[in-house]
Amino acid sequence: FFHTHLRVITQATGLLMLRTQLAAAALLLFATTTNCQQQSCMGSQLSSLMATAGTTRDAYTPDGPVAKRIASVTPYFPFKGIPKFYDIGGFLKDPEAFALVVEVLVERYRNEDITSICGLDARGFVLGPPLALALKKPFFMLRKKGKMPNVVTGEAYAKEYAGNDALSIPRGAVSAGDKVLVIDDLVATGGTLLAAIELIKKFDGKIVECACVVELKFLDARGAFDKKGHGDVPIWAMMSEDILTLDGLADASIPTDGYVDDGEAH
Repeated sequence: FFHTHLRVITQATGLLMLRTQLAAAALLLFATTTNCQQQSCMGSQLSSLMATAGTTRDAYTPDGPVAKRIASVTPYFPFKGIPKFYDIGGFLKDPEAFALVVEVLVERYRNEDITSICGLDARGFVLGPPLALALKKPFFMLRKKGKMPNVVTGEAYAKEYAGNDALSIPRGAVSAGDKVLVIDDLVATGGTLLAAIELIKKFDGKIVECACVVELKFLDARGAFDKKGHGDVPIWAMMSEDILTLDGLADASIPTDGYVDDGEAH
């Protein structure tokens, strides 16, 4: 009886182990299949995104059809005494337009030799990370003085609106020979970009390009680069102010009740 009972127990135990192994194999197969399906789906979505007409480096035209789609949801407001302050919050609220912005950047720099991507305080923090993730490059911030620990702070520069400011770079963010892409939402006089360039060059980094969504060409940032000895650094913008015609106060679809520009520097 004892031997018979032991044999039954052994057989039952073996059956239980077999079932456990089969269940584990099934779970592994499910996870693998699901992962493959997800990757396939993501790959399909990415391929679809990359196929958008007019976004490739060769096909994209500043102020062209893609730029006009983005500009159509990017309003301007009187702000800080400036009659037309362009608000990228407009296209950030429009997933299709925001995706186009990121896609154009990805396509432009996909095959560039870039070590890292630098976003300027503060809207460069919105545009830089999705680009860095897509290109699988490190991202670092240049923040206003006093906002970040363990940094090196550059020389003060004049702001576009009023007063002076200074940028700080994290220690170790740039090493000699690094090729850095600088990202911001808008270039006006070029003061902030120049401060960034000088900080990056201080650590013997090279700026691949300064990329922005909007360039206010009448303020001639390129001329400022030349005067400061940084004419070797190119500026590229998706669009100029010429196609940014959405008046935030006049458009009934944009809620502005109670908004008043106090004209003060902030």
